[in-house]
Amino acid sequence: MLDFWEKNKWLRIRPQRLGAVLSLHRRNPRRDGNELELVRALEAQGFVVDRISGTGLPDLLVSKAKQMWLCEVKQPKGKLKPTQIAWRERFQGPTPIILRSLEDCAKFCLLAMESPQ
Repeated sequence: MLDFWEKNKWLRIRPQRLGAVLSLHRRNPRRDGNELELVRALEAQGFVVDRISGTGLPDLLVSKAKQMWLCEVKQPKGKLKPTQIAWRERFQGPTPIILRSLEDCAKFCLLAMESPQ
């Protein structure tokens, strides 16, 4: 089941078969305590940030200037869960970035702005 926001309403799609279910909307969200602070910092630098959820999926889809990155938010000493590790092993795209602090966010912003478009 896929949930996504379009034209001011939630749409639900039932996919044929997915390895992980993707949803931009959680019924019972469980987020890291530092996520809001990091999202606000990214948005202040002009990034568009969408929160995503699903078994093992990264927390954020971050985009700017026709580029996008997957980011996982963790507490300073937080570790990846087994489902997140399994998803990373299956995923064939670039490795998601782990953001733990505002310092990590600042480093990410600098690297993202330097990357070719």
